[in-house]
Amino acid sequence: MVRVLLVTARAAIAAIVLLAAVVAGVDGLYLLDKRGWLGVGPTIHDALPVLQLPGLNAQPLLRVAVVWLAAGAVAGLLLARESRPARAAVGLAIGAAALALAPRVSYALEHHLAVTRVLRTHVPGHGVWLGAVLLAAGAALAPTSPQRAVAKHPGRRQWGHDRRSKPLPEVPAAAGNGHIGLSRIGIIVTVVAWVAYVVWWLFTDLLARLPGHRSPALRRSSTS
Repeated sequence: MVRVLLVTARAAIAAIVLLAAVVAGVDGLYLLDKRGWLGVGPTIHDALPVLQLPGLNAQPLLRVAVVWLAAGAVAGLLLARESRPARAAVGLAIGAAALALAPRVSYALEHHLAVTRVLRTHVPGHGVWLGAVLLAAGAALAPTSPQRAVAKHPGRRQWGHDRRSKPLPEVPAAAGNGHIGLSRIGIIVTVVAWVAYVVWWLFTDLLARLPGHRSPALRRSSTS
């Protein structure tokens, strides 16, 4: 049961990260289109999920490739503990669903139309599938975390386990003179502070409770 919950949680985290990468990729395409940067290559239709502004759908190939590969690579780095096939599969599914369904559903809700009708009349173009494939490729090309290679050894590892690969030395290294001096200073400061506290407590609390004893504050107030 615990293993199923862990797998479900990891899948949910991967989906959220890749969905955020899709949003960042769309924003990046908008920004580069506004600046006019990377406008090289053949035109890819339906590269931007904007049904309200059809003129922005077409984007040059270089811009589309750079944006989606970069977005996928960043998501892959955040999911470095996952395997590359898993990152590619989740990236392809999330990218295709987000780029194909989200703009069409929002368009139907905004214009009070049936979602099924909009999905039938507005078929996703090849730009949507190209963006999803590039997102998955970028996520798969990102390097894998070194801890994943260690996890291939037999035996189940628990959270918080010792990740050191080198064995501990049989004889610990000798402490230097600087560490010993600092330790001695710390002991002296602790003892002096404790003695000062005991003296302060003795005169301000314990002796003040005895009959006939007046604290220094009361003496000063009486003399004034």
